[in-house]
Parts: sequence; structure tokens; C-alpha cells
Amino acid sequence: MEDVKALRKILFSSELGIDIEAIVNGSQIMSICDARSDLEFLDKKLDILQTFEGTLFCPNSAESVISKAMAEKIAGSGLSYENLSSVYQTFGDAGIVGILSGAHYCQRQPQCPRSGGKTPRITNNKRILNSILIYFQSNQK
Repeated sequence: MEDVKALRKILFSSELGIDIEAIVNGSQIMSICDARSDLEFLDKKLDILQTFEGTLFCPNSAESVISKAMAEKIAGSGLSYENLSSVYQTFGDAGIVGILSGAHYCQRQPQCPRSGGKTPRITNNKRILNSILIYFQSNQK
């Protein structure tokens, strides 16, 4: 009950100035099944995110290869550090670029999705892709 009272104060008595109609129209009822699925997704994403710590993502270092947001985006796609490492060992640079950008770069990669004009699977930012490639090139030998 205290949570409800606090939420009421935040929404209706604060300086946020949120219109009641916007609150009602923007609110969605979530089924227990959907809530559970969301929680399972977030738990899995956190587990995968931890595989990047100390490798591509160093949370306490300005020298991190990728940002926390990029590590979260990769983890949210279901790819772990081990997955990327395996792709690099099998397909090299083209494999990493292919799996992160969604582009199809070589005939040896039947699993690599084709972009088909769609947004990239994770990123097509050349600077980010290059940083990841340099990391694997120097650490996978």
C-alpha cells in the first residue's frame, strides 16, 4: 500500500506535470506471463553481460573496448563473449562484422543473416566494429 501511495504522490502531486490522460493512455496492463518473460529476459541479459566484463568491457576503465551500453546491446541480442570469440576463431574479421552488423560478408558463413535494408542487428558503426576487431586480432593469437 505504501508503494501505491508513493507512486500516487510522484505522478499526481509532483512537479512532473504529467497529464492524467497521458498516464492512462500510456499505461499498459501486463500479464503475469509477460512480466515473467521480461524478468527472464533481463536475468539472461545480465548473465550474458557479465561475460564481457574484463574482456571487451571493463567497467572501471576508460580504456574499455566497448561502452556499457554497447555491451548491454550485444548481451540483449543473446550473444556472449564466448559466442563472439568462437565466431572470430571460425570466420575471422568477416564473421564478427557479419554477426554484429547483420551484413553477409562471405560465402563460408551460412548462419550470418543478410541485412536486406533492415537496421543492423547490433551496430554498423565502423569505429565500434574496428575496436572489436582490433581487440580480437590482438587477443586471439
